Amino acid sequence: MAGAVEEPTSQTPHRDQFGKRLFWTLAIGGVISLSVGSALFTLNQGPLGASGAEGPGIVSATYTPLQPVNIWRNESWLAGKVLRVDGKRYLVEYSSAGVFDDEWVDASRLQPALSHP
Repeated sequence: MAGAVEEPTSQTPHRDQFGKRLFWTLAIGGVISLSVGSALFTLNQGPLGASGAEGPGIVSATYTPLQPVNIWRNESWLAGKVLRVDGKRYLVEYSSAGVFDDEWVDASRLQPALSHP
């Protein structure tokens, strides 16, 4: 019969419930993912950079842009240089390409490159 309205079947409510559950599962998962991602981004942008730990560097020392330094990371010294200075924070670049991203650190994680641990 042309133009007849299809009668709802017993599966229609089940399909609607599945759609609602899927929507809410994805919505809640998205909120959790955004929250965790935001928290990780905040940690990475903190004053001590990605590793978030103080090191055995010279706290009273000051450094200048392009100055070669040793950077304390993961319990060892790595070669690098200062890119920028912002108060008591230093944006550093590691000499080994691709090892770590540039990060902001404080003086406790730096020492002049001329002194070797």
